Amino acid sequence: CSSSIAGLGAKGTRAICRDRIPRMGHGPSLVVIPAPAKGKMFAIGKYETSVEEINLYCESTKKCKKLAQTNTGLPATEIPIAVIRGYLRWLSTETKREYRLPSYAEWLHAAKARRGTLDSNRNCTLKSRGIEKGGTLLKASVGKQNSWGLVNHIGNAQELVTQKGGGYIVVGGSNSTLMDSCN
Repeated sequence: CSSSIAGLGAKGTRAICRDRIPRMGHGPSLVVIPAPAKGKMFAIGKYETSVEEINLYCESTKKCKKLAQTNTGLPATEIPIAVIRGYLRWLSTETKREYRLPSYAEWLHAAKARRGTLDSNRNCTLKSRGIEKGGTLLKASVGKQNSWGLVNHIGNAQELVTQKGGGYIVVGGSNSTLMDSCN
């Protein structure tokens, strides 16, 4: 995840990076986000963390129960914070890289991608003139990416981020958030 691919995550697989996990394959797909005005460049997950990824952690460490969903491509939701912390520690140990949740400011910078336009087809709830959408989760890998390569950063499943002063907040709207307020 070098500076040479910062901001290019939407340009194809050559602009995506993945750390190797010995004996298991690769970690999550990451895109490199250009540094904000007063900050550093960072890498962030291109997709929402999937059930499959959490299950790989649970199977490998025996520190949690596998998620019971049959569609392992769906985003992992309603995960206890202890499992999230364990997953991030496990990724960091296995890859010899630092994995963590983004701060709210980092997430907002990555989600806006300098252009700030929202995908009008994001997976949020809409019922208008016979059109209905939202209500159910879509695969983490399905959806329009922003100009820096993030997929489903708005809608589908909300994202967990750290907040200033400690603690966590969810951001980004979900498949059950009304389209008008899904931002």
